Amino acid sequence: MSRTSRSALVVFFAAAIMIFGAFSAQGQIADGAQMRFVHALPGAGAVDVYVNSTLAIVDLAFGEASPYLAVPAGTYSLSVTQSGEASPLWQQEVALAAGGAKTLIVSSINPLQFSEFAEDLNPVAFGKARFTAVHAIADAPAVDIVLTDGRPVVPGLAYNTPYGTLDLPALTYELAVVPGGAALAEAIIPAAEYSLNSGESYMIVAYGTAADPDIMVLQTAARAEAADPGALRLAHLLPDAAEVDLFLNDTLVSPKLAFGESTGFMQVAPGSYNIAVRPTGSPEALATGVVEVVAGEATSAYIVDSTAPRITTASAALSQINATSSLFTLVNATGGDASVSAALADGTPLGGVLSSGAVESTIVQPRSGGVTVSLDSSAISAEFPLALASIYGGVYFNAIAVTGADGDQVVLLDPVAVAQSLNSAPIVAPAEVVVPPTEVPPPPTATPAPIVAPVEPTATSSVVINPEPTVAPATEGPTARVRLNPGANLHLRQYPSSEAFSLGLVQSGSVLLVLGRAGEPEPPLGSTPDPNAEEFIDPATELEEDEDLDPGTTWLNVIFVTEDGGSVTAWVNALYLSVLDVRGLPQRLADLPMIPSNRAGFAQATSIQPPTAPDRTIFAFTGNVAPGARVHIRRTPDTAAESLALVPGDVRLIFQGLNEDRDWYFVRYEDASAVVEGWISSLYVVSFEQLGRVVDLERIESLGELVTLTGEERGGVVTFAAPTSAVPESIRDLIVGEVFNLNVGTNLHLRRYDDAAAESLALLSGGTVVTIDARNEDGSWLRATYDGTVGWVSSQYVRLTLNGEAYDLNELPVVVARPLPTETPEDGSASGNG
Repeated sequence: MSRTSRSALVVFFAAAIMIFGAFSAQGQIADGAQMRFVHALPGAGAVDVYVNSTLAIVDLAFGEASPYLAVPAGTYSLSVTQSGEASPLWQQEVALAAGGAKTLIVSSINPLQFSEFAEDLNPVAFGKARFTAVHAIADAPAVDIVLTDGRPVVPGLAYNTPYGTLDLPALTYELAVVPGGAALAEAIIPAAEYSLNSGESYMIVAYGTAADPDIMVLQTAARAEAADPGALRLAHLLPDAAEVDLFLNDTLVSPKLAFGESTGFMQVAPGSYNIAVRPTGSPEALATGVVEVVAGEATSAYIVDSTAPRITTASAALSQINATSSLFTLVNATGGDASVSAALADGTPLGGVLSSGAVESTIVQPRSGGVTVSLDSSAISAEFPLALASIYGGVYFNAIAVTGADGDQVVLLDPVAVAQSLNSAPIVAPAEVVVPPTEVPPPPTATPAPIVAPVEPTATSSVVINPEPTVAPATEGPTARVRLNPGANLHLRQYPSSEAFSLGLVQSGSVLLVLGRAGEPEPPLGSTPDPNAEEFIDPATELEEDEDLDPGTTWLNVIFVTEDGGSVTAWVNALYLSVLDVRGLPQRLADLPMIPSNRAGFAQATSIQPPTAPDRTIFAFTGNVAPGARVHIRRTPDTAAESLALVPGDVRLIFQGLNEDRDWYFVRYEDASAVVEGWISSLYVVSFEQLGRVVDLERIESLGELVTLTGEERGGVVTFAAPTSAVPESIRDLIVGEVFNLNVGTNLHLRRYDDAAAESLALLSGGTVVTIDARNEDGSWLRATYDGTVGWVSSQYVRLTLNGEAYDLNELPVVVARPLPTETPEDGSASGNG
C-alpha cells in the first residue's frame, strides 16, 4: 500500500509486496487483463494460488491481497492450496475479458471459492480518485459507509454484492462502517482517515467477522488518457517534517502524506510538471521544483533534506521490467559523506557503492529472501534490512538513504507491480506442483444464519468422512454433536491446534465420543522431566463456580466411529460442538478429565489411514566463500580439528543441530561415495530451508525443532561399498545421472538452457535416470538426455556414475549451453564460435 491510515483499527496489507499495482497491466500484454486475489476467510491459514497449474501467488495470509497479475484475456483455472502443500482446497474457473480487471475475494466456506468483483480502471480526471467498496464479512448484515457527519457515501452495501464507483476529489475523508441505517455511534468499524491520491482507484474491503471486523484498502493506478504515458510518483522523505500536501501544476494530488509514504505512480502525459510541497492545510510551500516525465519511464520525485527541503528525482525505464525480472533502484540522498550499497540475502551485491547524490538501478530475478542496505559515514556504520520477505518478478523496488535530525536512515518505498504475471513468483522449492482436477461443489440453495463464525472448519485436501449423522453410537461417557452450517465440515486434528495435521473431516450433525480435554503434556518415554520447564496450570482451576472454560480455546479428545466399523481418535475444537453428559444434559467442559495435549490422534481399522508425517528435514545452504573455494566439515567444532570433507561453497546440507555458542552447526553431507557427519562453521551457512521454504534459527526454535548439542559430539565418515549388481546393457559405458536429494513430493526441472529461468522441458522425479554428456563452465549445470529430450539439469540434485562407479563431474567436457553472439574482428574477417 502506498498510504496507511494512522488509525490502529485500519490495516492495509499485501502479499509479499505492499502495493496493488501502479500501472495498467493490460499495457504490458496485448489484449491483456488483470486479476488479483484477496484472502478474507477468517481463521484460515496462508494459501498458495495456482493459475493454470502455475504457482502464481505464494503464502497469501488472512487479511492480505496480492498485486494485480497481468495476463492475456481468457478463461483461467484456479487452484488454491494450503501454503506449501500440493493438494487443492478448492478449484474454480474465472473468465477475464480484454481490458478487464477482477478482484477475487474468498470470505466464506459456503461455498468455499473466490467471489468476483470487477474494478473500473479507466482514466479518472486529474485531481480526482475513484472509490468503491466490498462487504466481505459473511456473518454481518448490510452496512453503510458514512462520513463522520452521518452522510452516507456507500449506502446499503450487502455481503458479496458488487457496488458502483464514485469519482471523488483527491482529499482526506473520515469514514466509518455502520449497520445499515444505524447511527455513527453504532459503528462496527470506527471512523478513520482515508487519503485519496489523484489518478488512483481505491477498493475498500470490509472483512473479518461481525465480532472482529477490519478494513483493507486496495489501491491501483487508473489508466492514462495519453496514448504513450509516463509515470510519476511523489514521496515524503523529510524525517523531521509533519504531514504534507502535494500539488502538481497547482492541483492537490496527495493530501496528508506522512514521512516514508508515497503516492502510487500516476500515469500522466509526458512533459514538465511543477511540484509544490506544503505543510498540510498551509498555503506556504516547504519546497518547489519542476520534474520532467518521459514516455515509458517511471519517475520518482523525492522531498528530502530536512535542513533545506528540496526535490530530487530518479527515473527508471519500464522496458527493463518483465514477468521474470524486477528492477531495484538505490538512491543516496543523504547530502553528506555517507556511502550506501545493497545486497541480497545470500550476499550478492545489488550494484556498487554509491556516494551522496548517486543513483543506480539493478536487475534482480525472483527469489526468496530480502535485501539489506548498508550505510557507512563518519557518524554511522549500519545495516538496514528492508521489509521484503521475497522478491517477485515484474516489480519495481526503490530504496532511498536520507538524513534527518537523528542521523541517516534508509526508506523502502512501496514496491510497485509493473508486469507481475503468472510466472513471477519466487522459487521456494525445486518443485512444480501439478494439481489434479477436482470438482468445485455448487453453492447451496439457501444459506441460513451461521451458527458460529467459520474459523476452524474449512475444506481441505484431507479425506471427507460422510457418515449418516443421525444415530449416536452407544457410549457410557459424554458425547458431542458437530454444529456447523449446512455443507460445512469439521477437521479431526492430530494434535490440539488448528495448524495440526488433519486426519479427516466430519459433517455437521456427526456424533463423537468425548474422552477428555487437553491437559498437561506427558514427558517422552525414557526422558526425565525438565525441572526448569514452565509449570502447567489447569485453566479450570482459575474459574469461579458458575463459570466454564472458553469453548474457542478448549480442545477435546474424541473418537469418531466410521462407517466401515473403524474409528478415528483425534482432537477437535469445542467451539463447534454441542457437548452432552450421559444424562443428555449440557456437559461442563471444566469437569472433563484431562488428556495429555501431546498425545497424537490416529486412525484404526478404517480406510482412513493414519497420517504420514511431512518431511520436516532442515537444510542448511553454504556460502560466503570465494568462487571455487570449498568448506571444511570437521570432526569437532574447532578450526584446528580434523577435516573430514571439503564440500562446495554452494551446497545443501542436512542440518542436525548446533553447539551452545551457536557458532558451529552439526550437519550431514551425502554424495555417491560416502555420508559425512560433522561440524561446519556458522560463518559459511547463509540460509536454512524446511518444507521448501526459507526459515531462520528463530523460526526453527519456535517450532521446538532446534537441537542444541554439547559440542562433544564427534563427526565421522561412512563409505559406501561398490555396487555388486550388474550394469544394464542400455547404460553401459555411459555417464548416468540419478536424480536425488529432492524434498518429498518435488520434482527436478529439465531446462532448455543452464539457467533457472529457462523454459522447463520436463519434470524429473527422485530416482529418475538420465544420461549426461557435458557440463557448463562452473559445473553447476549438466547437459542431460531424458526420453529423447536434451536439456540441462542442476548438478546439485544429480548423482553421477559410470558403469556403477562414482564419476567426477569435473571430468565432463565443458560446453556452452547457448550460442554466443557472432563477433567481427578488427581486420574485418568473419569469425564465430565454431
